[in-house]
Amino acid sequence: MRQDMAQLAKTDGLLVWGSLGKRLEKLSALVEASETVKLLMTGQLDVFHKNIPVPERLNAVMAVTDKGVCLYAQMWKNELTFTKPWGKLEKLSTQTGILAGLTINLADQGEGYVFRETYRGKVTQSHKLLLEQLKKIYYYKDEE
Repeated sequence: MRQDMAQLAKTDGLLVWGSLGKRLEKLSALVEASETVKLLMTGQLDVFHKNIPVPERLNAVMAVTDKGVCLYAQMWKNELTFTKPWGKLEKLSTQTGILAGLTINLADQGEGYVFRETYRGKVTQSHKLLLEQLKKIYYYKDEE
């Protein structure tokens, strides 16, 4: 795993082993060497396809970098990757619930993605604040 991702996992108190460790290794391979990982989250991903009314749910990890967003999700033998630079994201919105924690909505070419971070109290609140700061710096600047 990348050094910056390992440091973020340690800071957030994530126990990196088993299936989570494998997902983080796969996510690490998606992030380019020139990128700096600013935020690392674990949770579940719902994927909404164009013609299928029921979303698919996968266990996921998400990295927010200085250049964009990377997702790796897996359930059994099915894998999904999503990597987009800030300027190419069709939609990126966030919200927090009382019970569910941080929810991130993404869209790309008619597909919808809803990432729900595993609720972790104060860590979830700090992730929301950091993500809002990153959106102001990178996402909104690219929309202009």
